[in-house]
Amino acid sequence: MSVLILSQMEVERLLPMAECIGLMRDALRRLAAGELTQTLRMVISPPGAKGLLGLMPAHQVGARAAYGVKVIGVFPDNPARGLDAHQGSVLLLSGETGELLALMNASAVTAIRTAAVSGVAT
Repeated sequence: MSVLILSQMEVERLLPMAECIGLMRDALRRLAAGELTQTLRMVISPPGAKGLLGLMPAHQVGARAAYGVKVIGVFPDNPARGLDAHQGSVLLLSGETGELLALMNASAVTAIRTAAVSGVAT
């Protein structure tokens, strides 16, 4: 099994905004049609911890069935260290075998996806 690993720069290069707007339009239609499942996010915020962990799972049915989960850590002290407060990855798993197919930088995916959904709404 090989795993595709995409850095922030690679995600930005491979997911142009114009294309992502179309993909998000399709994803929102499919979500409304019940072809996608997106459950509520889970947030783990232990007492005394310096950050929190968010888990955002989803599932797609059909010929290209897949599971995806965005795992995000939020660490408010990071900007003082020169780091983004949000750190994380998006994992894509086979819907048939559960094998890990891809690991992507969550910051780039989130920024592009959020703007694309705004484009669809507009």
